[in-house]
Amino acid sequence: MTYSGITVISFFATASGGAMLTLDTFLASLAYSFLGIFVFLITFVIVDILTPAKLRVEIIDNRNTAVAVLAGAGALSIAIIIAAAIHG
Repeated sequence: MTYSGITVISFFATASGGAMLTLDTFLASLAYSFLGIFVFLITFVIVDILTPAKLRVEIIDNRNTAVAVLAGAGALSIAIIIAAAIHG
């Protein structure tokens, strides 16, 4: 009995009535993850360019909490949109 990550994932997949995790589904999940991260980073850079001040400078150097909350809400909303678009 092994407790490697793949074994545990495949156990839970079959125990819940789903299909076993195959290499194809794992690679597809990995590809979609990287695609989502890439699109998120590109979108965040675009938002940073479009704002009047640089977000990094305002959040880290100036300790502007309002900008941090705004950036966090924007990042969360972008992530939800990307996840919904990938999931379908």
